[in-house]
Amino acid sequence: MNTTRSTQHNSKLQLFVLCAVSLLLFLIAGFRPIGIDNDSLTYQAEILAFHKGTSEIKEPIFLLFCYINDIFFNESVRSVFVMYALFAVFLKTYAIAKYSTNILLSLLVYAGMFFILHDMTQIRVGLASAFFLLSLPDLIQGNKKKFLIKIFAACICHLSAIILLPLVLLSSKKINFTVLFFSPMLMLAIVLAIGDMNPILISLFRYLPEPLSTKAISYIIGVQEFGRFDAVNIFSKFTLSAFFFFTLYLFSLVRHNKLNSDDIIYLKLFSIMLSVFYLFSSVPVLASRSFELFAVSFILSFPAIASKFKPAWVLCAFISLWVCLYCYLVNLKLIGM
Repeated sequence: MNTTRSTQHNSKLQLFVLCAVSLLLFLIAGFRPIGIDNDSLTYQAEILAFHKGTSEIKEPIFLLFCYINDIFFNESVRSVFVMYALFAVFLKTYAIAKYSTNILLSLLVYAGMFFILHDMTQIRVGLASAFFLLSLPDLIQGNKKKFLIKIFAACICHLSAIILLPLVLLSSKKINFTVLFFSPMLMLAIVLAIGDMNPILISLFRYLPEPLSTKAISYIIGVQEFGRFDAVNIFSKFTLSAFFFFTLYLFSLVRHNKLNSDDIIYLKLFSIMLSVFYLFSSVPVLASRSFELFAVSFILSFPAIASKFKPAWVLCAFISLWVCLYCYLVNLKLIGM
């Protein structure tokens, strides 16, 4: 009885911390000074361009928020940022509260890895990633219709979320550890052997519907002709760290020969994330955006990894330290710190 009461108390305390921190994150994202991050000045220009009918952003949710802004907020730029922050932060908060096995660890992973990147900088991707996070339980349970509805919602937030649609084919019932483990390494070997993957990628992207095809090919041309994006380091500390956690997760499951549907989907997402990253490595913006989008699953998968080891707090502490280090070395730079 005492143990039950203690568990309930800890759960309520974790939910309180989650709600309090989420409220703080919402206020920071919604009311931050415009210009503190890399993208907010661009969004401000696009919101003002919407009033003139010249905005280049065509995703329905962005247009809807701008339209609401025109009608109810007298063309205030701030209201659009507040709407994005409101939905992105609290949808992720809901997903963590409902589906995470360790609320505080999920909160740390979200705040340390994705809050600045998505909800303060790439705000359209931030809202798309919230729908992706909400869709993971549907993927795990095999509810393909609900999964597709949420991924469609993600796509109308940002077109890059279309890369998530093929995930509907994943099964949470079957797994081949050998294929999962070697797929990223095979893709890496192919990329290293071929060298210039751009002609192959251009051929593949021609089969995409518009405007995705033109957009994707323009990124490749931008790299080839103008060097518009920083080169991707396929052996970066972050990529190697992700592969380490993937291997650790795989090892724990093989060792205990005990896994559930959650484990199967999370492992497959790890493998796909790394494979796609290596495939797109010659096009930095595609490689990084796809990697960061798939990596949102870390919010739920990292607690699952920690639970496979005893005592769990040791791996929780290690993951927490790694997340804090990542935030310091990578994300804080996005806001000039």
